[in-house]
Amino acid sequence: SYLSLPMALWPMKRKRAKLQYHLSSLLNLVMENNNNSNKEDETALGPWLREFQKQNTSTEKAAELILGLLFASHKNPSIGCAQSFLYLVTHSDETECEHVTREAQSILSSSKQLAHSNLEQLCPHIHRCVMETLRVTAHTIGAIRFVKQDMVLQSLTHGNFLLKEGDTIAISHIVPNLDVNVWGDDASVYNLNRKEWMLQQQQQPQQQREESKKNVAGGGDKDNAAAVVDEYKFTTFSQGIHKCPGQRIAEVSICSMMAILVGNDARISYEKKENIPKISFERATLAQRDGLVKVNVLLKL
Repeated sequence: SYLSLPMALWPMKRKRAKLQYHLSSLLNLVMENNNNSNKEDETALGPWLREFQKQNTSTEKAAELILGLLFASHKNPSIGCAQSFLYLVTHSDETECEHVTREAQSILSSSKQLAHSNLEQLCPHIHRCVMETLRVTAHTIGAIRFVKQDMVLQSLTHGNFLLKEGDTIAISHIVPNLDVNVWGDDASVYNLNRKEWMLQQQQQPQQQREESKKNVAGGGDKDNAAAVVDEYKFTTFSQGIHKCPGQRIAEVSICSMMAILVGNDARISYEKKENIPKISFERATLAQRDGLVKVNVLLKL
């Protein structure tokens, strides 16, 4: 552990600071050019820079946020794809695997590009596999929040909790994802036929939002309202202003990588599924595995 600081952590920290400074300089240049321009096109900056500008966010802070999100956008989708593939081959039946294989082959042979708007059309089984895997492998500690004023958190199952100003609290994403009060008696079970995913594939986003509102208000179709997947039920991508801005991109990325793996006949290198390293929630990421998992992929050139 003594060697890891000077040989790994500190050099990486310096490289990140250097890259962050370079990115901040570029952002300054972009902002200055935009301010000096006579163009009235608000889309010239893009949504993130426009938001940074609205909130008077410094380019140093913006660069820090962008780098953090860039790191997360590579790390977690990669883990999510690996876990989705492993859960598919270890927890899904033969029929489901066949559906996923057909979709993967169709995607690889098609010129049509995957987008979040066509996932349910082109790869509903792959998408369902990805979402259910992300549900059962969510972060143990997904968010840290600083309490800015005294408040009481109300719980339907564990009473009330007093939070004092200055407290720091850790929010777990995996706990509500496995809560029987939220997902039913089989909450801890990987289930691709879960009613939530079926309903999500049948409804358009606007319909889902309306059902979510009815759920909060206590009205509407109770079965449908209970099955609606919003950010407080499926918490893998966090909630509120801290909700992952790249959720849709991540879902598309993972589905695409899944299609590449399955479409290229990827197979686990174990005679018995029981020998695959077990799930591990020790790291501050999506759940990983206790050890290296060997997979063979037949690349079709």
